[in-house]
Amino acid sequence: MGVIYVIDDNVFHREAIQKYINEELAKAPFPFLPETTIWEPEDVLARIVASDVGNIYFLDIDLQLTVDGIDVATAIREKDPNGYIVFVTSHHEKLRDVMNQMVEPIAYIVKEGQRIEQVKQQVQQALQVILKRQQTLQTDARLQINQANLKLQLAFADIVYVETVPTLKKSIIHTVTEEFVVNKTVKALKAELIADHMFHGSSSYIINTDFLLKIDKLDYQAVLKDGTIIPIGIRATRLLTKFLYKK
Repeated sequence: MGVIYVIDDNVFHREAIQKYINEELAKAPFPFLPETTIWEPEDVLARIVASDVGNIYFLDIDLQLTVDGIDVATAIREKDPNGYIVFVTSHHEKLRDVMNQMVEPIAYIVKEGQRIEQVKQQVQQALQVILKRQQTLQTDARLQINQANLKLQLAFADIVYVETVPTLKKSIIHTVTEEFVVNKTVKALKAELIADHMFHGSSSYIINTDFLLKIDKLDYQAVLKDGTIIPIGIRATRLLTKFLYKK
C-alpha cells in the first residue's frame, strides 16, 4: 500500500491539504495511507523504497528550503518512478519551469488567489484522477510466467490465491478456472503480485482478498467464497484483519 506525503514548508497550507486528503479518503476505500508527520524533503526521500506501487507526493514547488521543489521532484522520480507527483504552487509562471523537467506530474494545484474551497476541490480532483489510474492499472495487471514447460499471462483479477509447495522452490497458482504449478517461490511472486487486494502477510500464501468470504479467528483460517479454507496461522490472521481494516 502506498503512502501520501505532503511536502510543504508552510504549516497552514500543509495542514489544510492533509485535511482535504483525509476527507477524501474517508469517502471510499483508497489504496494509500496518509503520512502526517514526515514532510521535509530529505526525510521523505529517506523513506522511499523501490516498489511497483508508487506513493503520492503533494509537492510545493516554492519551497523556502535549501532545495527547491523541482529538485525534490527530480530526486523523487529517480527513487520512485511509479509515484504520483502533484505540484502545488502559488505562482502560475513556475509551471513553465516544471514542464521543462522530466518528472511527469499527474496534476497541478494553484493556490495563489484561490479561495480555500477551490484548493480543496483541486486536491479532491487530483486524488480521483490517481484512483482511476490505479484501478486501470490493477484491472490490466498481469502476471507473466515464462518457463520451459509453461508460458502464461494471468490477470491479477483471476488469481484467487497462491500457495507454496513444501520443500520445493515452487508454488501453485489457483485461478478462477484452473491451477498452475510454477517454478517460483511465494516470496518471489509477492514481488510481482503487487495490488491493494493482494494480501502478502503469510509466508506460505498470497490471497486475493476480493475472493475472501471471512476470517475464522478461532481456527486461524481464511475462508474463501468458493468454500476453500486456507490455514494461515495466528500471525497472518491478525495481519489479514489489519489489512482488511486499512482497505
